[in-house]
Amino acid sequence: MKATQFLFLAFAAFGMTEQVVAKTMMEGIHIPEFRMMGEHQLKRHGQGIRSVSFFGMPIKVYVAGFYSLSRLENAQDVLESLERNDNPMQLDFTFLRGVSGKQCTQAWQQQLEHSVSHHYEGYENDRDDFIQKLSNPISYGGTISIKMVGDDTVIVDQGKERGVIPGRNFQRAFLSMWFGEQPVTEDIKAGFLEGAVHRKLSPVAA
Repeated sequence: MKATQFLFLAFAAFGMTEQVVAKTMMEGIHIPEFRMMGEHQLKRHGQGIRSVSFFGMPIKVYVAGFYSLSRLENAQDVLESLERNDNPMQLDFTFLRGVSGKQCTQAWQQQLEHSVSHHYEGYENDRDDFIQKLSNPISYGGTISIKMVGDDTVIVDQGKERGVIPGRNFQRAFLSMWFGEQPVTEDIKAGFLEGAVHRKLSPVAA
């Protein structure tokens, strides 16, 4: 092989590696391509960064990853997949700064109030239970995971399971916060629907 050809291939491979790294690292946080949930290997469906404005300056709060067993085409498909009972999902939130327990409580209260579009009898009790389970302080790099498997929503805070909220209704409510008409942010919604690892492993034919 000629030296020029070798160098071309080497730089091409390097470029491909850089692209993969870029897609799995955000703000210095590694976002795994896969998550195991029991016997299921969930693939990363997308990712995003949550920022808030502080005196007009954007403050990055957390990196979020969305995982699913099967590929989902759009927001409606995400919500309808709950009815099929064949697509466990997980959302991870890795924090880019320390947050107090009071700040966590206030943030979840405000975001649930603003973005949840699916309400049902008993929602307020489930919502308050959810917030209470996530009222602990979080340090830099700490991760909250919300796992949806079967009828249960399992809440894991920095590696410790905090409890379960039963029922598909709460799952619909929580997902509507990210995929509904008033999502947390449009950028995160679009990022979650990107396809990511699903698209890489199972590309759609042109």
